[in-house]
Amino acid sequence: METYNFKLELNRTTIKVLRYIVGVTGKEFAEACHVSHSLLTSIERGKRNISKLTNYRITKGFMAYGFSIEEIVAFNMLIDLKTNGGGMNDTTKET
Repeated sequence: METYNFKLELNRTTIKVLRYIVGVTGKEFAEACHVSHSLLTSIERGKRNISKLTNYRITKGFMAYGFSIEEIVAFNMLIDLKTNGGGMNDTTKET
């Protein structure tokens, strides 16, 4: 069973930007993350929310392409700042 108990919650723009940086197609990245291509596409378009398990799998996918967790968090925070005018979006607030 996979463990996915961590606080990082990616936003859809972070996923799109990091995937672009990696230089892989949505299908290739979905396979690396062990999620369906249609799910990844729906998340990137804002049509679906990201479950904790899917968030974990996508994060692990980026780590498999060489990103550290610190880099992923930094990108996510930067993109939140750029897209939300300095505020964190609902998916990254700590409870």
